[in-house]
Amino acid sequence: MKDFKNVIKLTVGGILIFIFGLYMGSELDFTSLSSIEGYLYGANSATPSDATSGNATSSNATSGNATSGNATSGNATSGNATSGNATSGNATSGNSSSPSSTSSSSSIPSSSSTKKTVTIDNNKTTAEKVIQIRDEDEGTNVVIDATNDSKISASMFDAIKGTKKSLTITYGDYEMIFNGDDIKVAKDIDATIKVSDLSKDAVIGDEISGGVLITFANNGNLPGTATVRIKNNALVDSLISNKVYVYYYNEDTNKYVLVNNNVRLVDGYYEFTITHHSKYIMVDDEIVNAEVEVDGKTKVSFQKSKTFQILLICGGVVVVIAVIVAMVIIKKKKNKKEDDSTNTSEADIPEVTELPWDKEQK
Repeated sequence: MKDFKNVIKLTVGGILIFIFGLYMGSELDFTSLSSIEGYLYGANSATPSDATSGNATSSNATSGNATSGNATSGNATSGNATSGNATSGNATSGNSSSPSSTSSSSSIPSSSSTKKTVTIDNNKTTAEKVIQIRDEDEGTNVVIDATNDSKISASMFDAIKGTKKSLTITYGDYEMIFNGDDIKVAKDIDATIKVSDLSKDAVIGDEISGGVLITFANNGNLPGTATVRIKNNALVDSLISNKVYVYYYNEDTNKYVLVNNNVRLVDGYYEFTITHHSKYIMVDDEIVNAEVEVDGKTKVSFQKSKTFQILLICGGVVVVIAVIVAMVIIKKKKNKKEDDSTNTSEADIPEVTELPWDKEQK
């Protein structure tokens, strides 16, 4: 009886492992999962709630609303509304003042509240910009156009550090958003962002076909977590579709590290979060044998390399085979015991022989 209980346990365990292996190998959406043994990566898709396109971006003073079509060239560039009075609604020649004008503020819609957005005049000195950032109310989104001057001072990050303010740095059609709560170490950075066809990179283009290459300046670790927004302009739209995977290329290991496995087009932008600058790529298909980062450490993604589910399936098969073998052995042992019992019973019965007096009776 005990043997049969063990067999049942092994059978159930083998079946569960087998089913889980098949589950892991199927094309399911893992974005809702945070981690399984440190190898899944669904948590990477989450962005800070107060730094998304809905409520804390430069959507009211950037390329989305103050483009070359409705903003005069004198006061608002084609990518961003840089002048002081180029607000979220329109930036026409009638209300877009000279470059020397001071910044203005406007209210932008949010899912939870109305957030104030302020665009800082680039003609101000760094010290003047810092003073203005410090003087702004909590919850203010400060927008700085870095298209013509990509150097962002550490003092600007220090001005929002530990506050509820956010700093949106625009560079042409692209943006980086930093929240004050996320700033760890204030440092100078170069906000240059270049987007190109992936195939034009000599190394990556030779390994990966089709996609977008995002090249940042060599800043290393950023002052804090940044939300990157890549506008779906003509170039980007021609290279990728609605759902994309984002990886960065680790030049030290020549490996691709997963950043986000489910980036969607929202309000005309692809959004994902990063903590350091490197070469990033956006592609339509997953990269087999890519790596993932868990708690700042890079690990092999078993799930993506198909190794994890293969091991599980093999393990399940081995357990099932072991169960079958065990059942055969138990069956043989049971049959042997029955045979031995039968033989013993027959041996115990004395043979019937004729006794002397039986002969006499004959």
